[in-house]
Parts: sequence; structure tokens; C-alpha cells
Amino acid sequence: GKQTVLRVGLSTGSVCAGVVGTECPRFSIFGDTVNTASRMASKAQPVLEKDAIYLHMTEATAKELPEETLERLKTRKKLVMGAVGSGMDIKGKGH
Repeated sequence: GKQTVLRVGLSTGSVCAGVVGTECPRFSIFGDTVNTASRMASKAQPVLEKDAIYLHMTEATAKELPEETLERLKTRKKLVMGAVGSGMDIKGKGH
């Protein structure tokens, strides 16, 4: 089979959500938080190592997560975090 490649971007903040469309309505979320997470995911390094996770997250998201959760992910799932401000160039956000 083909290898699955996962890219993840996480951002914390306000969003606007609703159902869009009339013929084929679907739920969607909008806002700067969503755009930032999407851009982070698109810039993320693809994970090619088995059982590894590569997460890009904003500093606000990292602050919201309990330290024990972050440590557990780092040790069990080889978590590598890249926060905005750590050199990642996100359109509209800078480094």
C-alpha cells in the first residue's frame, strides 16, 4: 500500500462557524485562527518516520496544553513542536 503522510497545524482563538450552501449544505468554520492553522499545516514537514507526529502550533495553543500532555507526546510519539515565532514563516504572521 501507499504510505500516508500527515501534516498538522494547531491554532487557538476565536472562529465563526455555520452551514454554507443550499443545494449541498455543509458545515464550515472561518476566521484568522482557521487560516493560521491551515497555513501552519501546509508548511509542516511531512512525517515519514513510523509512529512519529510532527505538530506545528501557535504559542497560544502550546500555553493551553498541560505540560504533562506535551511531555507524554514527546516521549511516546516522538512529538516535535514548531510554534509561530520559532522561525516558521506564516503568511500574514511573519516569523
